[in-house]
Amino acid sequence: WVEIPGFGMDRINQANYFGEAFEYPGGGPALAQETVEGLLGVPIDYYVAVNFDAFIDFVDAIGGITIDVPEPIVDETYPDRCYGYDPFRIEAGEHTLDGTNALKYARTRATFGGDVDRAQRQQAVILAVRDKVLRLNMMPQLIAQAPVLWQSLQENVRTNFSLDEVVQLALLGQDIPRDSIQTAVIDFNYVYNETTPDGRQVLVPNRDEIRNLRDLLFSPPVIPTPVIENLPMLMKNESARVAVYNGTAVFGLAGATQTYLQSFDVNVVEIGNADSAAYRKTRIIDYGNHPNTTLYLTQLMHVPPLNVRYGDEPAGDFDVLVIIGDDWRVPGS
Repeated sequence: WVEIPGFGMDRINQANYFGEAFEYPGGGPALAQETVEGLLGVPIDYYVAVNFDAFIDFVDAIGGITIDVPEPIVDETYPDRCYGYDPFRIEAGEHTLDGTNALKYARTRATFGGDVDRAQRQQAVILAVRDKVLRLNMMPQLIAQAPVLWQSLQENVRTNFSLDEVVQLALLGQDIPRDSIQTAVIDFNYVYNETTPDGRQVLVPNRDEIRNLRDLLFSPPVIPTPVIENLPMLMKNESARVAVYNGTAVFGLAGATQTYLQSFDVNVVEIGNADSAAYRKTRIIDYGNHPNTTLYLTQLMHVPPLNVRYGDEPAGDFDVLVIIGDDWRVPGS
């Protein structure tokens, strides 16, 4: 829920619509740029709008993309193009997706985190496209064909890049190490749930926290590992109740993990099985505001920040849920 220049407060995705509908100078992309600039305080110089057909055709042209799906997805109401449904289902694990399924994977909201999870999937898809192009050494071929490709894409791609700028960016991008590419998602930890005067449920940005995330992304502090010496005490003071669910086929892993975490004074109040035994990656879901407990668990279980989620209503009498994936083994076991 943000300020859209000239149109007042509204959902951020309305900026593109207003820009097109009211013939804003530069259209929808220009108004979207200004809106995002106002939120982040970062200049947005360029945009690329790719329609579904162009995305599908490009992914198919490079032979599909490889995606490590972290959890099963069942979306029975994924929309088709005739106001009906085209169900999308995929199991956890590594998959090679063609253009149609890559688009479905990038668009579906049918996981616990909704739009937040979708944003993370979209970032993963973009990086998977990059990785595939570089792995097959396709960049020289694509650059050589750039004028022809550029012309053929005019109906399906809208951008303020020039062809020369696209080529220069491609040459620059292929030399950037994968580990140097940083991404972030504005998740539920950076917004407030509010109701507008006309009854709409919206997410209002916590601007200070969002700009802290921005600064961390663009100017990360030079410290090897965040260490908080009194973190165990801070964790205890939160009095968070932790549940551990086994998302793997390893019998007894939830119980063994409970014993391990309790040895570090984590208040594990419940163990059980997850909704699937095919979770590839361990994830932590914080139902509330328990940052120290969550951070402590990430350190004890080596869970990357990308796999920490935030929820509203837990399914039981607990505050933080750990879903064990195939990447977890109890130390010493």
